[in-house]
Amino acid sequence: MAKHDTDIHKMILESNMVYDGLELDGTGFDETIKLSNLRDVIVKNGSFKGGSEDVVDIVRGYDLEIRDSSLEANGCRSFLTIKGGAQQVVLENLILKGEPKGFLFGLLKWDISIGDHTIYGYSAGVTKVLINRVKHADGRRVRIARLHGEVDWVAGNYKVIKFPKWLVKLLFFYHKIIGHSYMEKK
Repeated sequence: MAKHDTDIHKMILESNMVYDGLELDGTGFDETIKLSNLRDVIVKNGSFKGGSEDVVDIVRGYDLEIRDSSLEANGCRSFLTIKGGAQQVVLENLILKGEPKGFLFGLLKWDISIGDHTIYGYSAGVTKVLINRVKHADGRRVRIARLHGEVDWVAGNYKVIKFPKWLVKLLFFYHKIIGHSYMEKK
């Protein structure tokens, strides 16, 4: 059975918009911002406190930018998740605050996930993601999990965790068989 997200601000975000100066707290919700199925959206000069899963979740979005903003972990699993065939995503001048709790009881930790599992299947790879000047407030390295997608990073202190294709396919197949994410909360 599929799990339905509870998103605090899903209803106010629309395509073809610029959101300037938003201050949102996702406490009690899955995500603070969900940019799924949106086109041509810019979010800038904002301050966002994470929900239980992500601060920002993007599935099948196109031409999306998040810039000049701060993201606070607040108990989330990762700061940003980009998946499900999202295209042309720009993450620029972001400050990450705190430590995500990670997955599998904290054994796997990353800050940004590119091409994570979705209900849309393995073929929906993420393309054209630009990560530029994204940093932790305390100066430590930003961890990027690259499962199924293309990423360019320009300026910053990044550690890219690449997952082999065979493992990604195995995890996606496992998800399809059991009907929920291999990283889903119990």
